[in-house]
Amino acid sequence: MRTTTAFTMMKSGTKTNILPQYGEAVVNYRIHPRDTVESVTERARALVDDERVKITNLGGGREATSMSDPMGEGYKAIEATIADEFGDIPIAPTLTVQGTDARHYDIVADGVYRFMPFVFKPEDLKRIHGTNEAVPIAVIARQVDFFEKLMRRSAGE
Repeated sequence: MRTTTAFTMMKSGTKTNILPQYGEAVVNYRIHPRDTVESVTERARALVDDERVKITNLGGGREATSMSDPMGEGYKAIEATIADEFGDIPIAPTLTVQGTDARHYDIVADGVYRFMPFVFKPEDLKRIHGTNEAVPIAVIARQVDFFEKLMRRSAGE
């Protein structure tokens, strides 16, 4: 896994027959925990290697959230609930590829785990952040059921 790069917005020029006087691009980086905003920005500068190109961090950038302990109590509760709900399947820690609200909890919790117990069909995957974005009601219901069981397990029930 690594820091990902996505050009999300670009603009330049106003006519098809006139060379543009400027160009802009917004690049969305999902920063891997081993990288920093500064290291990603410096890598972008080195790759572009053109003093005419101005590279700035919109909003100052945001560092990656910390990784939580896969041997911690919270992870073990998630692992046990997965086994109960989904059977004998491989369970392994990994990084999420999407942004989450975990950064808001980092300062108040020892472990912040990002997990979605969604079971998607192949046709569902193309709708994530795409045209006709939706999650089937049955998938949401199963997720609610999963989290209720996880909370009960964590409360000692």
